[in-house]
Amino acid sequence: MLSIVILFQGLFAVALPLVQDFGYTREIDDRLLAPLPTWAVAVEKITLGTIQGLLAALVIFPLAILIPAAPPNLHIHWAVLLTLAPLAALMCASLGLFLGTAMDPRLTMALFAILITPLMWLGCTLFPWSALHVIPWVQGLALADPLTYASEGLRAAVTNQPHLSLLVVYPVLAAATALLLWQSTRLFSRRVIS
Repeated sequence: MLSIVILFQGLFAVALPLVQDFGYTREIDDRLLAPLPTWAVAVEKITLGTIQGLLAALVIFPLAILIPAAPPNLHIHWAVLLTLAPLAALMCASLGLFLGTAMDPRLTMALFAILITPLMWLGCTLFPWSALHVIPWVQGLALADPLTYASEGLRAAVTNQPHLSLLVVYPVLAAATALLLWQSTRLFSRRVIS
């Protein structure tokens, strides 16, 4: 649940406002009048999406404990949770800015409808990555989805279930975040200047 909430909030908090920003009225032009470089406006959007993703996770975490009929068997590893949740939220917000700037604003909702389902299923949000061993090609494909590493890391943070090694999760998630952050700020700058 944590990875799903962080994904949706990070993506939608950044990408959907861009539809209006890049729309017919070009509201982004007003924001660019601030005495900041263009890349700083992009980082501000990502930072806001990251904070919203973390707040959404903070709200859903107690609900996920209290609402089920049988209490979940949690084993919280605080060091992992407190380091991985912000990294996952930053990655999802960066992905939101990347998708929001890489596509036509009019197609945003249609593209999200097409992308969200495979992103969630291949991102191992509803099952552990190890459960895909019966379909090896899907298990391999899931490794290309950065959400897999966020889901597996958060699974390691709150349960004792099998998960990918944190020695793999942290570097891959950090690299995916850095790549998405770099590409999204570059695309944002190119899009607002043109």
